[in-house]
Amino acid sequence: QKGKFNYLSWPWAIQELKKKHPNATWEVIRFENRPYLVTECGYFVEVAVTVEGITHSQIHPVLDNSNRPIAKPNSFQINTSIQRCLVKAIALHGLGLYIYAGEDLPDGEIYTPEQYEQYHALVQGDDALAFVSFLKGLHTDPERQKEIASALHNSFEAGKKSAGKECARKLETEGYRILKDSADQLTSHGVNGDADGVREVVEELDDTAKLMVWAMLNSETRQFCKEVMK
Repeated sequence: QKGKFNYLSWPWAIQELKKKHPNATWEVIRFENRPYLVTECGYFVEVAVTVEGITHSQIHPVLDNSNRPIAKPNSFQINTSIQRCLVKAIALHGLGLYIYAGEDLPDGEIYTPEQYEQYHALVQGDDALAFVSFLKGLHTDPERQKEIASALHNSFEAGKKSAGKECARKLETEGYRILKDSADQLTSHGVNGDADGVREVVEELDDTAKLMVWAMLNSETRQFCKEVMK
């Protein structure tokens, strides 16, 4: 679910389609060499999906995430509508068709199937540092990273959401405590000139955690760590 809408993420749709029909194909229809059609009513896209020699085509308007037509869409919005159209064309073959008995499909997926699976596996474990490293690595854009993390925090099944979110919150809190402790230790080792202590702390951190700890250090500690780790 996303907001008030039920939806099927396009990577999931393709993944499930390919499991049963690995030779399935799809095509984005061109209109005068453009992947969209401009009409008096707005912009439209079309995708055709072929499964076992049977082709179903779906036309879809270019909409915003409130399912309102966009008067002057940009390339990203057109591409998003193409992915939405692809899922609907797959649904014509039966996959996820029940979704369209209610509200229409909102904007494309927030997270990938791999991110979903890794997130839920980490929540069930006790590796807080790995959990915060995973969250930080969701996207290079901090705002997009927060958006994906928020969606994952809300991705638990009905009846398990409160408990799942609480587990995630505890792991995140503990993970950031570990990062701060690591930064404090490095700062102390830097003041004391303890090269072995620096190496010991750094070796316990993965690449993403190192970057997060690095951001917590002052310039003097960073310089000492650089010299030690050369």
